[in-house]
Amino acid sequence: MSNLLTEQNVLRKLGIEDFRQLNKEKSIQFISMLDKMEPEVAKTALEQFPEFSNISKEILSEYKNTLDKGIESNNASIKRVYDNYNAIILSLQKELERTDLSFDEKVYILEQMKDIASKIDKKDSENKKWLKGMAVVGGVIALAGIAVLGVALGGAFASKTPDIDTPDPEPDPDLDNFDNII
Repeated sequence: MSNLLTEQNVLRKLGIEDFRQLNKEKSIQFISMLDKMEPEVAKTALEQFPEFSNISKEILSEYKNTLDKGIESNNASIKRVYDNYNAIILSLQKELERTDLSFDEKVYILEQMKDIASKIDKKDSENKKWLKGMAVVGGVIALAGIAVLGVALGGAFASKTPDIDTPDPEPDPDLDNFDNII
């Protein structure tokens, strides 16, 4: 446990005198140090800073809003791309309706339409990959938040769990006769 951060180390790294001075910015820094702290330090900090849970939720909510804005922006951008491709395809379809086109001109227009369809398919694949990446980022952020709280709370309570080396209490003779009573 000697390599774990003590309360004084944590306070010094955060640049505060006690945990009551934690704010949102310092909380992010504090969260990143939780796994490096002595369990009692995390417990003490959480006891002195009851707003930790609310600030953690707020930070996660801000990340979620950022992801949502990214997805909204992506949706608007991809819609513009699809609208442009659709307009090109409609123009090519109108050209195909002309009766004065040669066979080679019709083949050329069909090749152009095929090329646009290929670009749409590629753009769709790119978009799905991007959305999947955003989902992974969102999931990682959410899981990280939960894990950090779990580490903090688990670490804070770890000191209350008995050691494995601690001998079990002496058996109660009355409990040994329990089967005979029933």
